[in-house]
Amino acid sequence: MKFNKQLVQLDHLLEKFRSDTNPRNFYLGLRSSDIPFVPCSNSDAKDLIQCYSGVLHKIGNVSIGLGVGFLMHAYLLSAISTFPLRFGSKQYFARNILLNRIKNSKSIIANTGGVRTFDRTKKAVIEATDGGYFINGETDFMSLANLADVMIFSLSLNNKWIVCMVSLKDQDSIKRNSLTFGDKLAHSNTSKVEFNNLFVEEKDTFLIDSGVDEKNSPHFIYQRIWFQSLIGAVYLGATERVLNQLRLFSASSKKNGTILKDLDGFKADLGRLIIEYKKALGLTQHMIYKFENLKKINSQSIEELFEFSCLAKQVNTVTSKKIVDSCVELMGTSSMRGDQSIVDIIEEIHFGILQPMTNIDMNRLFGDRFLKKEAL
Repeated sequence: MKFNKQLVQLDHLLEKFRSDTNPRNFYLGLRSSDIPFVPCSNSDAKDLIQCYSGVLHKIGNVSIGLGVGFLMHAYLLSAISTFPLRFGSKQYFARNILLNRIKNSKSIIANTGGVRTFDRTKKAVIEATDGGYFINGETDFMSLANLADVMIFSLSLNNKWIVCMVSLKDQDSIKRNSLTFGDKLAHSNTSKVEFNNLFVEEKDTFLIDSGVDEKNSPHFIYQRIWFQSLIGAVYLGATERVLNQLRLFSASSKKNGTILKDLDGFKADLGRLIIEYKKALGLTQHMIYKFENLKKINSQSIEELFEFSCLAKQVNTVTSKKIVDSCVELMGTSSMRGDQSIVDIIEEIHFGILQPMTNIDMNRLFGDRFLKKEAL
């Protein structure tokens, strides 16, 4: 396997995390590996989808929250690295500088991007000043808020979208609030963040789009494609863990005097769940080939990628929840006893459906598009 080295490194880190569930220690180990920085030296989208699908599946198998947190770093850095830019352009060189800074400093990235179902979260504003920009306001969701080294985010100024990179160390202008979801998804370290006259030097910014809003920006749509293409791996990894728990349960539990795993009805129920899991996993893998021939971004290529990423995200997260719910029904209260990581997965599996784009947004989008077309 091309990324076997990274997966072996990850296995060692996750084995330590099982006994020491402090995400800060996990990220200390992660920084010393190659895993977070593959996009800094590899801009092949197919390679990165393959690498991070495997990485996130393994992490999700141990902790959904841990997987969601690292997803935020992985999808954004992959999107930045692979977006087709004109060679020699100002954006091209700005991107290379940013990627080199991330790699050389071994920085983990937090970001605050995201188109939400309800327009209530775009509260941060940017104002030009001598030598850079001031940022004020707040954002409701930022994973890795207290664990990341730098924050990369974008804001609009005079109908221009500006990417900002800010160190999170020793920043009195950035206030992180308590964890947004309490003890749920705690390993993602997601919290509300407030900016109070945060100064960003001009050298730490670059322009990515002009004259478009966030929902129509090719760069933002491309970032969303990456997020939706990878998120399923986290939740399918968690689903695999629960399926394995069901297998163990069936070998030690009886129904009407017969070991559960020997009952034909149980075998059929389990087989149905495995088929659904493999179908969803196949959709994630197919995303690799969707990226394979991507050479340039145009309205047709980005629409095709975006629609397929929506399918992958919805099918994978919905399927994961349905399978886990079915496993709980088969195991009963036994599923909520013993292994705390299994209990966490059962309680957190529904977050995949709630993360953007939500199902209601996707359903509305596909319905609207179909009504405006003559054929599927």
